[in-house]
Amino acid sequence: MKTFNDLTFKPFVTDAGFHGNTAEIDFPNGYGLIVAIGEMTDGGSDGLYEIAIMLNGKHNYSNPIADDNIGWLTPDDITACMISMQNLESPK
Repeated sequence: MKTFNDLTFKPFVTDAGFHGNTAEIDFPNGYGLIVAIGEMTDGGSDGLYEIAIMLNGKHNYSNPIADDNIGWLTPDDITACMISMQNLESPK
């Protein structure tokens, strides 16, 4: 199982000039995750992370994990989410 420690973060700058770091990971079942931390992410100013759930490379808000982006997450929270995602069946 992949965990937070398997993520590789890269720096980013938004068009508005906000800075942060982001990592992306895809799982064999078609789901994926974008993890971000920065000035404009929910929890970023407190050292916490925000995630977006992906399905086949696109944002997905109709999944068993979340119906929106989730902020204020610790690395342990993200690992728990990643494990849950890896256990999901591929959508039909």
